[in-house]
Amino acid sequence: MKPAPLKQHLVNVHPEMREKSRNFFGLKLFSLMRVKVDATESFQQTQRNLDHASYVVALQVAKTKMTPTIGETLVKPCILESVRLVLGEGAANKMKQVSLSNDTIKIKIDEMSESIKSKVVSKLLSSPFFALQLIQSVDVANCAQLLVFSRYITDKTIEQEFLFCRLLETAKSVDVVELLNDFFKEMGLSWTNLIGVCADGAPAMLGSKSRFVSLLKRKNPAVIGTYCMIHGEALASKTIPKNLYEELADIIEVVNYMKKSATNTCLVNEICQDMDTDQTALLFNTRVRWLSKGNVLSRVFELRESIELFLDTENKVDLLSAFNKEGLEVSLAYLADIFEALHELNKKMQEQGSNVIMRNDCVNAFIAKLQLWASRARNGNLASFHRLSDILGDSDIELTLREDIIAHLENLGDEFRRYYPVVDTADISMRLTRNPFACQLDDIPENFQEEFLDLTHDSFARDEFGVRDLEVFWVNMRERCYPRLSSNALKILIPFSSTYSCESGFSDMLAIKSKSRSQFDLEGDLRWALCTTSPDIDELVYKNKV
Repeated sequence: MKPAPLKQHLVNVHPEMREKSRNFFGLKLFSLMRVKVDATESFQQTQRNLDHASYVVALQVAKTKMTPTIGETLVKPCILESVRLVLGEGAANKMKQVSLSNDTIKIKIDEMSESIKSKVVSKLLSSPFFALQLIQSVDVANCAQLLVFSRYITDKTIEQEFLFCRLLETAKSVDVVELLNDFFKEMGLSWTNLIGVCADGAPAMLGSKSRFVSLLKRKNPAVIGTYCMIHGEALASKTIPKNLYEELADIIEVVNYMKKSATNTCLVNEICQDMDTDQTALLFNTRVRWLSKGNVLSRVFELRESIELFLDTENKVDLLSAFNKEGLEVSLAYLADIFEALHELNKKMQEQGSNVIMRNDCVNAFIAKLQLWASRARNGNLASFHRLSDILGDSDIELTLREDIIAHLENLGDEFRRYYPVVDTADISMRLTRNPFACQLDDIPENFQEEFLDLTHDSFARDEFGVRDLEVFWVNMRERCYPRLSSNALKILIPFSSTYSCESGFSDMLAIKSKSRSQFDLEGDLRWALCTTSPDIDELVYKNKV
């Protein structure tokens, strides 16, 4: 079939326009129609520019995560005064026509949010399969909110994007699944394309008594439910021998006393400055963020002399005697070192875009380090713990403490292995995903063998594997006629391994829905805080004028 004359004219005469969307040409048509009605088009052009300016300001307001009233109370007065000073009263009078009221800004933000959502849903619909990450938490108004992120395949790579935030009547698993089902129906998404769901592991989600996974499998038997790997890592880290735990409790008690009042904080600051220390303040300990103890203990170790002087000045005999207890300095050095190592692991686990393979590699490497450190400690070698080795110097560590350290390292390793069962690295699906060119034909399932031979003899693919990220490589291979191998790999790479994005999203939610905005419908503003996709403002302006 020959192409339509207009399309052929576009391709032959205006090739630079061939990739433009239909909306682009719609805008051009709209302008031409206005020209026919009014040769100057001054009124229509002015209205369109004013509307466009409102969207631009609303976009910036949304990015600040502040209330929409800031447009009318701060942004517009600043614009008017600046324009008046620089361009004169006439230009300022024109700027007064830009509507930046609370309602206008909120409407614009919601419209742009819907534009972003439609783009994300469009990508989900075009992706052969996708995964979800979800978590439920309570906002400042004590309302249960469900936050959902999605990961899907695009033309170039795997993308991750915020999907939606909805109010939950209850946090029961049946309500979560029902809310997901309503969203799928509304957006035209298919359950058969959902391959994985990652939640936080709480009883309401994926705990031992939860029906969440079984309810999901009624929608799609192939879906895989997983719990957050970061939560498992934090739980595994809580294994501490009794003696070390008691000394840790004493240290935390000292920190909490010194941080409980502004007077104490200022006094500690002055003492640290007088002693010319690198740090001048302690950090608060929190049970919610368990691995924050790494930073707390490191700071206490650095300021231990200042802390001792402070407690002596304040005549806190009980805390001073606990802090000066024999062997506590050595224990503090070890605890600061091991929690620092756990903190570094935690940061690696929180990297955006990480997949199951990457996080398993991090955990397995840490387990191997624990075995190495325990083996060295048995031989009296504590070089792996730099603070501890600096404190001891050439002297030997007390036998009891060395046994506690060895027991702690071994228990940590056992707990990590319990929370993270060893992934079968010999599993052919995993090996094919990591490096198909290192696999042997005899190990490949029969239905993959012909594609495998084509791939391993594809010189372009071999070159691409060496220079591309794993996700980008397999998405490209999907386009190069290796559908089975690429689907196998992408089903491993796409599912989330943690709920880190959702948990970060709740921090933004607390910033947006504050006590003064407790009745606020936050999904539109929250999408701006969490999404990287941009709205099509030209299209929105065009729709508003048609």
